[in-house]
Parts: sequence; C-alpha cells; structure tokens
Amino acid sequence: MKTQSIIIALLFSLISIADAHSRNLSLSDDTVTTGPFSDCNPAMERNTFYLGFAGNQWLVFERRSDSTSMIAAKRCLQPLGTWDSSVTVISSSSIGEEKQLPVISSSRYPNGGREWMHSVAAWQQQKNGVWNIYVSSHRTDSAAWDPPIALTHDSVNCTNVRLVAYNDSTFIATWKRKSTVLFSKLTLLPSGSPLLFSKTDTLGPSNDDSLDYDIMANGYSGDVIWTIKDSTGNRKFLMRQFGGYPVFTIASPETLSIYGKISKPRFPSGYDYTTLFIYELETQNRHEAHLHYDSYDDNILQDSSADYLNPSAFISVKVIATSGQSPNYAVPYMLDIFSMEENRGGDSLLLIQGFFGVNDSVRSAGYNRNSTIGSFMYNIPGFNGPLVPVVWESNRSGRPHLYSRMVQVDLGGGVKQASVRINSFDLEQNFPNPFNPSTTIRFSLFTGSRVTLKVIDLLGRTVETLIDKRLSAGNYETRWDGSRYSSGIYFCRMEAGTDVVTKKLILLK
Repeated sequence: MKTQSIIIALLFSLISIADAHSRNLSLSDDTVTTGPFSDCNPAMERNTFYLGFAGNQWLVFERRSDSTSMIAAKRCLQPLGTWDSSVTVISSSSIGEEKQLPVISSSRYPNGGREWMHSVAAWQQQKNGVWNIYVSSHRTDSAAWDPPIALTHDSVNCTNVRLVAYNDSTFIATWKRKSTVLFSKLTLLPSGSPLLFSKTDTLGPSNDDSLDYDIMANGYSGDVIWTIKDSTGNRKFLMRQFGGYPVFTIASPETLSIYGKISKPRFPSGYDYTTLFIYELETQNRHEAHLHYDSYDDNILQDSSADYLNPSAFISVKVIATSGQSPNYAVPYMLDIFSMEENRGGDSLLLIQGFFGVNDSVRSAGYNRNSTIGSFMYNIPGFNGPLVPVVWESNRSGRPHLYSRMVQVDLGGGVKQASVRINSFDLEQNFPNPFNPSTTIRFSLFTGSRVTLKVIDLLGRTVETLIDKRLSAGNYETRWDGSRYSSGIYFCRMEAGTDVVTKKLILLK
C-alpha cells in the first residue's frame, strides 16, 4: 500500500470538481425510445479499453412486450450526441418474471488512420426456469450484431453479469453463481467468426449468497471486488487483481479494512485506476455513499430518509477528443458525475450530480430510475465544455421508455482544449498538496476585476475568505494556514467576473 499522503495526492490530482452552481448547464431531455414496447434497464459502454477517439457509443436495454423480452441496442452518434433513429434487436425470447439486465463494453483502437471499435453485450436470460449468461458481439467492419451465444449452460442460476474490455480484442465477462464470482475471457476473431470463450474459472469465492461485486479493467490488468459475510450479517470487501501479458495471472485476494452493512461496490465507469471505488453503507436508518481509495475513505453522500433509493455511483476517467481534433493520449480526466434516486411523495427524482454538488435533476410524474452514463464526451457548439449523455428510464408517457440528457462537464482547470472557453484568470493548484499546516495559492488575472478567493468545506460553507477586492491584471500569491482546522478535504473557490474555478485542498495532519 502507498502512504496516505501519496494516495490522496494521486487521487485528487486526477479528480476535477464540477462547479455545480455556476455551470449548471444541460440540454433539454431527448426521447431515446418510444412506441408500443416497454423499454427498461439501459446500459452504456463501461471500461472502454482504448479512449481518445471521438466516436459513436452503444446503448443496450431490455425491450418488452406482453409475451416477449428483447435485448436491443441503439447508438449515440458523434459529433453532436444525437441518437440513431433505428433500434437493433440483438436477442428475443419468451418473457420471464425478472429482468434480463444487459451490460456492454467496447474497445477502440486506431487502424489505418481511422477508429475501429469492437463491442460485446452480455445479459442473463431465463430458459426452463434457470438463468444463464448470453453474449453477442459487434465489430466496426460489420453492419450487424452477431447472433446470441450461450456463455453458460448451468443447471443453477447465473446472474449479475458484468463485462469489461481487457484489450482491443479481448473482454472479461463475470457473473455470480450462488456465492461465487466466475469469469471467462472472450476473444473476438474477424467478422463471420464466433466469439472464442476461455474455460470458466473462479475469480471471487465468498460465503455470501447475496454478495455484491464489481469488476474493472484498465488495459491488460484489472480488479474484482466482492463481499464476504460474518455471523452478525455485517460484511467486508475482498479485492483481487488479475491480468498480465502474455501470461494471464490472478493474485491472491486482499481483505480491505471496510466493515459493516456495506453493499453495492462500484468501480468507475471507463478507464481508471484500480483501487478507487464507491460503495453503500447503511448505519441505523441512514444510507451513505462512500468513495474509497486505498486507505482513504470519505462519505460523499448521505440521506436519512427511508425513501432513499439506488445510491450507486459512476465516475469516469476520459481522454478528451472530438471530431477533427487530435486526441490527447497523455492526459486522462476524471468525469465527476454520479447518479442517485430519491422517492418523494410517490414520485422519483433522478439526481445527476457533480462531485459533492448537484449539477442537474430530472423530475416528472411517476418514476425516473436506472440511470446510465456514457463512455464518451462530446464538444457541442454553443457550450463551454464537453457534454456527456445520461440515459434513464421513465414512465412519464404511461409506459416505460428511455430518455437522455446531455450534461456539461467542468474540467476544473485541466489542460484546455480549443473548444473550451478560456477563463479571465488562471487558478493554479495549491502547493504543497497535501499540506500541513499551510499551503501557497497562486493565480493570474488577465484583466482587472473584482476577485473573491474563499476556502470552503465539503458542505459548501465558507471557512475563510482570503481575498475579496478589486485587483489589476497580474500574477498573485497568497497562503492559507490550516493549523486551526481538522484534517480533510477543502476547496479553494475563485470568482472573477462571471468566471468561477474550484481547486481541491487536502489538509493532512
């Protein structure tokens, strides 16, 4: 394990906070599906292996009639983030009592100066009263999805399927069978050839029949996290590393120091760093969402209401590139958006949140639920930053359909692209960071303006106002002494004119 200061410095050098109040900008809702069917359980690409190209991204979902359940797909098209008019049906079967819950992952890579993308979808499907796992693949050089293939043929239920891209042509599929997480490597061959499956093997042994788990991969390596249970009903997380090239290996499980009524571990969606995940903790009548990175753990969201639903979270690392731009391979960004649901008065409110601050919300009669976040961002003319599609299920029209909204991302002072508006000032990251007890904050003002520079806490409360006056153009420096405050995360918020930038400060005593 790394030291705490190195861990925290790495984590928060990657995460950029969204200024939820000054950049609360989104497009209006877009109807993704409509018609006589019920569309539910959407999923977009996860753990995409090779980012850096602007491209289309697939959405998969379950489509139901009175007698049939289908796995369907639709594309979000670049460069404007619009939806394809057609829906592709990948699989069709007699309807079951439970959901089929599709997942999807993709790999992107350059070939002859153009982007190639391979995608694999997986889902659980019930036949003869037993759930098994099915898969289908789609290649850039193919116009259609391949016919579904049964990945498992078990006589007991196989459920909770996950899927990640391991490299440009290999995917890792995992699923739950009783109290065990199993896996298989799926290899794509040229179009016209079926997927090649490796032997099914054990990735996560457990004593917890209701175990929660998740998996991520970041290119020839990855992690799986799952739960074990004691006699009191409390749980611990186990994590296990896998990967390697050319020899695939699996490390011994590691027990993490998280204990209690924990559930729903979720790795970031997209290319990310191994031990960062978000989980749910239940304490008395309160649900909390926690962000964990090695020994660092923080409560990022809590609600005491019994109506609190679905505290799962999604954070994605991205490489920004759009049509006509050269991709920046060296600089990953962490997209600070996650989702949750609240039930208020019989209606559900879907919150699309930035890190520690609400960006947007969706309200309509009935419910809004099962949100998914895209694996790629778009630079759309007229907006000051990239946008990401968020898709969810709603019954606002009388039956479940899918809706989408493009939500703007604030890069928080990262490397600027040509399409991102340059602020009237530049706020540098404080140094040192983490610090004890003081740190230096530098900024440049390009034009004369009234400037406020504040230190705020996680709840948005002002801790200290460092500057509040009009300044001329030039370079400035100030210090913040945190000796009177407890260790933790604070934010330096600078406002000049209509521009606002926020940086994270980590006080570590």
